[in-house]
Amino acid sequence: MENSPVGPVARKTDLTIESLPSETVVYDHQRHRIHCLNQSTSFIWQRCDGKATIDDIATQLPGAGLPPDPDIVRSALKHLNRAHLLTDRPAFLEIDLPTRRQLVTRLGLAAGSAAALLPVITSVASPTPARAKSGEPPKKKKKKHDGHDD
Repeated sequence: MENSPVGPVARKTDLTIESLPSETVVYDHQRHRIHCLNQSTSFIWQRCDGKATIDDIATQLPGAGLPPDPDIVRSALKHLNRAHLLTDRPAFLEIDLPTRRQLVTRLGLAAGSAAALLPVITSVASPTPARAKSGEPPKKKKKKHDGHDD
Protein backbone atom coordinates (compact mmCIF):
# COMPACT_ATOMS: atom_id res chain seq x y z
CA MET A 1 0.00 0.00 0.00
CA GLU A 2 1.59 3.17 -1.15
CA ASN A 3 -0.44 5.52 1.04
CA SER A 4 -0.09 3.53 4.28
CA PRO A 5 1.37 5.59 7.12
CA VAL A 6 4.94 4.79 8.13
CA GLY A 7 4.81 6.84 11.31
CA PRO A 8 2.25 7.94 13.88
CA VAL A 9 -0.88 9.78 12.74
CA ALA A 10 -2.53 12.46 14.86
CA ARG A 11 -6.29 12.24 15.20
CA LYS A 12 -7.92 15.43 13.94
CA THR A 13 -11.61 14.50 13.70
CA ASP A 14 -14.21 15.39 16.34
CA LEU A 15 -11.72 17.68 18.03
CA THR A 16 -11.62 21.40 18.67
CA ILE A 17 -7.99 22.52 18.76
CA GLU A 18 -6.72 25.82 20.14
CA SER A 19 -3.00 26.49 19.77
CA LEU A 20 -1.50 28.90 22.28
CA PRO A 21 2.11 30.09 22.53
CA SER A 22 3.14 27.58 25.21
CA GLU A 23 0.52 24.82 24.88
CA THR A 24 -2.30 23.37 22.82
CA VAL A 25 -5.78 22.82 24.23
CA VAL A 26 -7.82 20.04 22.62
CA TYR A 27 -11.48 19.31 23.26
CA ASP A 28 -12.48 15.76 22.34
CA HIS A 29 -16.15 15.85 21.30
CA GLN A 30 -16.44 12.03 21.35
CA ARG A 31 -15.22 11.56 24.91
CA HIS A 32 -16.10 14.99 26.37
CA ARG A 33 -12.56 15.51 27.64
CA ILE A 34 -10.29 18.51 27.52
CA HIS A 35 -6.58 17.87 27.02
CA CYS A 36 -3.83 20.39 27.58
CA LEU A 37 -0.68 19.43 25.68
CA ASN A 38 2.48 21.11 26.88
CA GLN A 39 4.79 22.66 24.31
CA SER A 40 6.88 19.56 23.60
CA THR A 41 3.87 17.24 23.33
CA SER A 42 2.16 19.71 21.02
CA PHE A 43 5.33 19.98 18.91
CA ILE A 44 5.45 16.20 18.52
CA TRP A 45 1.68 15.80 17.89
CA GLN A 46 1.80 18.37 15.09
CA ARG A 47 4.42 16.24 13.33
CA CYS A 48 2.37 13.02 13.48
CA ASP A 49 1.36 13.09 9.83
CA GLY A 50 1.97 9.42 9.01
CA LYS A 51 4.98 10.34 6.89
CA ALA A 52 7.46 11.15 9.66
CA THR A 53 8.89 8.25 11.61
CA ILE A 54 9.75 8.43 15.30
CA ASP A 55 13.40 9.02 14.37
CA ASP A 56 12.39 11.78 11.90
CA ILE A 57 10.42 13.55 14.63
CA ALA A 58 13.29 13.10 17.11
CA THR A 59 15.70 14.90 14.77
CA GLN A 60 13.34 17.92 14.87
CA LEU A 61 13.21 18.09 18.70
CA PRO A 62 15.97 20.73 19.00
CA GLY A 63 13.36 23.09 17.50
CA ALA A 64 11.41 22.59 20.74
CA GLY A 65 14.49 22.98 22.92
CA LEU A 66 14.96 19.25 23.49
CA PRO A 67 17.73 16.85 22.60
CA PRO A 68 17.03 14.64 19.54
CA ASP A 69 16.10 11.55 21.56
CA PRO A 70 13.55 9.04 20.15
CA ASP A 71 12.50 8.08 23.71
CA ILE A 72 11.12 11.61 24.18
CA VAL A 73 8.98 11.08 21.08
CA ARG A 74 7.89 7.63 22.30
CA SER A 75 6.96 9.11 25.68
CA ALA A 76 4.81 11.78 24.02
CA LEU A 77 3.18 9.18 21.76
CA LYS A 78 2.37 7.06 24.81
CA HIS A 79 0.58 10.06 26.39
CA LEU A 80 -1.14 10.94 23.11
CA ASN A 81 -2.34 7.35 22.69
CA ARG A 82 -3.78 7.30 26.23
CA ALA A 83 -5.63 10.53 25.45
CA HIS A 84 -7.00 8.99 22.21
CA LEU A 85 -5.27 11.65 20.11
CA LEU A 86 -3.68 9.20 17.66
CA THR A 87 -5.53 7.28 14.96
CA ASP A 88 -3.79 3.94 15.64
CA ARG A 89 -2.03 2.43 18.63
CA PRO A 90 1.73 2.67 17.97
CA ALA A 91 3.36 -0.77 17.89
CA PHE A 92 6.27 0.28 20.12
CA LEU A 93 3.93 0.67 23.11
CA GLU A 94 4.40 -3.04 23.76
CA ILE A 95 7.99 -2.42 24.88
CA ASP A 96 9.07 -0.77 28.10
CA LEU A 97 9.84 2.91 27.85
CA PRO A 98 12.13 4.78 30.22
CA THR A 99 10.35 6.50 33.08
CA ARG A 100 10.22 10.27 33.28
CA ARG A 101 12.85 10.17 36.03
CA GLN A 102 15.13 8.00 33.88
CA LEU A 103 14.76 10.43 30.96
CA VAL A 104 15.58 13.41 33.19
CA THR A 105 18.70 11.65 34.52
CA ARG A 106 19.84 10.38 31.12
CA LEU A 107 19.33 13.73 29.40
CA GLY A 108 20.91 15.69 32.24
CA LEU A 109 17.92 17.99 32.66
CA ALA A 110 17.38 20.01 35.81
CA ALA A 111 14.28 18.86 37.70
CA GLY A 112 12.52 22.22 37.20
CA SER A 113 13.18 22.42 33.49
CA ALA A 114 12.17 18.78 32.97
CA ALA A 115 8.61 19.58 33.96
CA ALA A 116 8.41 22.22 31.27
CA LEU A 117 10.34 20.36 28.57
CA LEU A 118 9.34 16.70 28.71
CA PRO A 119 6.03 15.59 27.19
CA VAL A 120 2.97 16.00 29.41
CA ILE A 121 -0.77 15.96 28.83
CA THR A 122 -3.19 17.16 31.48
CA SER A 123 -6.75 15.93 30.90
CA VAL A 124 -10.06 16.69 32.57
CA ALA A 125 -13.59 15.50 31.98
CA SER A 126 -15.96 18.04 30.54
CA PRO A 127 -19.72 17.95 31.06
CA THR A 128 -21.76 16.90 28.07
CA PRO A 129 -23.49 19.82 26.32
CA ALA A 130 -26.88 18.72 27.69
CA ARG A 131 -25.62 18.57 31.28
CA ALA A 132 -23.76 21.88 30.95
CA LYS A 133 -26.90 23.57 29.62
CA SER A 134 -29.09 22.19 32.41
CA GLY A 135 -26.87 23.51 35.19
CA GLU A 136 -27.39 20.25 37.07
CA PRO A 137 -24.49 18.91 39.10
CA PRO A 138 -23.40 15.35 38.29
CA LYS A 139 -25.61 12.76 39.94
CA LYS A 140 -24.13 10.99 42.96
CA LYS A 141 -24.61 7.31 43.49
CA LYS A 142 -26.89 6.54 46.38
CA LYS A 143 -25.58 4.29 49.11
CA LYS A 144 -27.70 1.30 49.92
CA HIS A 145 -28.94 1.35 53.47
CA ASP A 146 -28.66 -2.04 55.10
CA GLY A 147 -31.03 -1.18 57.97
CA HIS A 148 -28.27 -0.84 60.57
CA ASP A 149 -27.33 2.51 62.02
CA ASP A 150 -23.63 3.10 62.50
